[in-house]
Amino acid sequence: MFKRYFRPGQKVQLCLASPARGDDRLETLTGYCQEIHEGLCLIALPYPCAADEPLLWKPGTPVELFSDNRGLGLRAAATLERQVEPGLLRFRLNGDLNLFQRRPRQRLNATIGIRFSRAVAPLSAARLQWSRQLAAIVESPAGPPPTLPRGLVNLSTGGIRLGFKNPLQVADLCLMLLQFEPATPPICTLAETVWVEKHETGTCTAGLQFAKILARDQERIERFIRERQRSAPR
Repeated sequence: MFKRYFRPGQKVQLCLASPARGDDRLETLTGYCQEIHEGLCLIALPYPCAADEPLLWKPGTPVELFSDNRGLGLRAAATLERQVEPGLLRFRLNGDLNLFQRRPRQRLNATIGIRFSRAVAPLSAARLQWSRQLAAIVESPAGPPPTLPRGLVNLSTGGIRLGFKNPLQVADLCLMLLQFEPATPPICTLAETVWVEKHETGTCTAGLQFAKILARDQERIERFIRERQRSAPR
C-alpha cells in the first residue's frame, strides 16, 4: 500500500508526534524517501551531518510522515527503528495511511523585529544551538528583552518569507528571533530554507519552514496574524 504513495526521491516532512522531553517543543524536518520494503521506510536528510552524528531521536519515537500525492496531503504514522548512518534513518510504518485535503495556512505581510544568523553545522550542533538560545530567552533571561531591528516579512504559523543580503541554499538552517512588539520576549525558532529566489543584485528572497519551535510560540504567531487581519481596514 505504501509503495503506491511513497516513491524513491519523494520529499516528506518528519514531524515529531510526541516530544520526548515532555514539553511543547515541536520539530519538523525534511527528508527524502530512499526505499520502502516490508513496512520499512528509509529516509535521507538533506542537512550536513557529522560522521559521529548522534541519533536524531530515540528508537521507538513516534513520528508522522507528511507528503503530497496528486494534490492531496498524505499522513502516515511511523516509529523510528534506527539510524543506518548519519543522515539516513529507517522508520517502521504503523499500517495507517490518511489522505486529506490540504488547507492553505493564513499568511500576513507585516513589519516585525527580526534577527537571524546561519546555524552552525552539523544538524546536531544546529539543534543544540537552538536549545541554548531558547534557554537564554525563556529559562534564564539575563535582563529585559532587546528591541530587534524591524523588517518586512510574510509570516504564517509554519514559516516565513523574507529578503536576505547574502544568498542562501535550499536546506540551509537559520536561527531566528521574531519580535512582534518592541521590548517583548522574542520567539526563537530554527528555520530551514525550502526555496530561494536569487536576484541580480546578489541578494535573494527565501522561504523558510520552522524546523524547531515551541508550540506556544506557534500559537503566538497564530494570534498575531488573526489580530492583525481583524484590525486591517476593509
